[in-house]
Amino acid sequence: EAHHDLSLTYFERTAAMAVILAASIPECVLLWEVGLGGRLDCANALDCQLAVLTHLSHDHRDILGPTLTAIATEKLPIARAGRPLLMAPQSAAAEAAWRNAMAQSALAAPVQWITRHPQPFDLALAGAHQQDNASTALAATAILLPEFEEEVARRGMASATLAARCQLVTTIRDQRILVDGAHNGPSIAATLAVAQATLRPGWQLILGTATDKEIDEIVAVLLPGVTVHRCGYDSARARGPAQWPEALLSARWHPNVATALRTLSTESTGDLCITGSFYLAGEALIALGATTAQDG
Repeated sequence: EAHHDLSLTYFERTAAMAVILAASIPECVLLWEVGLGGRLDCANALDCQLAVLTHLSHDHRDILGPTLTAIATEKLPIARAGRPLLMAPQSAAAEAAWRNAMAQSALAAPVQWITRHPQPFDLALAGAHQQDNASTALAATAILLPEFEEEVARRGMASATLAARCQLVTTIRDQRILVDGAHNGPSIAATLAVAQATLRPGWQLILGTATDKEIDEIVAVLLPGVTVHRCGYDSARARGPAQWPEALLSARWHPNVATALRTLSTESTGDLCITGSFYLAGEALIALGATTAQDG
């Protein structure tokens, strides 16, 4: 047995366990989500029949680079020469960044640019942005399983749920609480759009983020007139009470989401949106007794 002086991250350890498990299952199809970036991510050690690049936005700029093109350049190497590459629907700026990165890399993969399907999907997952995700998933399925019927996929997506993705929890006091793990500007904007459509007027926002997230972009998408509560959670990376931009320093601070929920429930039964981190979302679902999407 060889011994190496290696220090693996949590993601790398669980990735290795997943590979070992998949190798023991005959005819296993492994769907692999990259943890961070792509070029240096452990997922890139595997070969793939199909690569899918989803919506590009600013995230992890301290590691991946300051611009969308720099981030795209780090993500693009998950593609394989001669293997199909699917590009999910993109903003104009993101598409330009992808094309710049492709030109610089001399990519030899056949690229398919996905647009939103002309026939809307009936989805259990809330949010208009999920239409783009469903369109991308359907296109990927058509490549991997050409014989698969679209109607079967549509039925499956109509019942598919995912915890902490715009998950609506209704309390015994008829309070609606929307919980989502969004953690950058565009994703939080999508969550807030769902909150506006789902929650009743006067709803409030409980926001907690990591210190390495793009807080200025998050502040820029906050909705005027919505009361914001700052919130901590159990992580060394969580933003503390003094680590917020000036625009939010006057917002009420709660050390954790359980405390926030208890405090606010004594003051009002108004609806709430909880977002900014999957850590925060997970703690919220535990506090609410709704640890799966179906519990909502």
